[in-house]
Amino acid sequence: MAKFFDIRPPKKTKFTKLEKKRQKRSGIYFIFFLVVIAAFFIVFVGAEKFTLPAVSPTPTAKETPKFEQGAPSPESKTQKELTIKLLNGTGRVEETQKVQKLLTDSGFQITTTENALNLYDSSVVYFQTPYENYANSITTLLKGYNAKTQKFSQETQYDIIIVIGTKM
Repeated sequence: MAKFFDIRPPKKTKFTKLEKKRQKRSGIYFIFFLVVIAAFFIVFVGAEKFTLPAVSPTPTAKETPKFEQGAPSPESKTQKELTIKLLNGTGRVEETQKVQKLLTDSGFQITTTENALNLYDSSVVYFQTPYENYANSITTLLKGYNAKTQKFSQETQYDIIIVIGTKM
């Protein structure tokens, strides 16, 4: 037969304020420990996925860029083969869409569109030396944007970069 103290639930002990604080602290320490372990894992183990590509040296004035055999030379690229980057320096999204539509309707292929880091007053079409004719035709298409052409002063991966400015 069951005895009274076998059926009755155990008596709850009351914790003092100090014991309650210790319990809260130990929980906080445990969470902090987990966060530190996760950060360590992200920084040291996950860093393999985010390594930056090696930077190749820029050619000097004496060196001429070499083109692989079978790759089209810069002079033989068509409008569709050009790599064109479109930068919006106006702060208005619709301007990028308008210019992109205007250029694609004229046969140009926009490779990348981004926002410029700053706002620009005037529109500029930057170009690599062999693509000056294409840059001039783009400038003509963008006559409503008061675009001007300018030769690149440094090496880039794009043949032409267009920066749309606010003054029209």
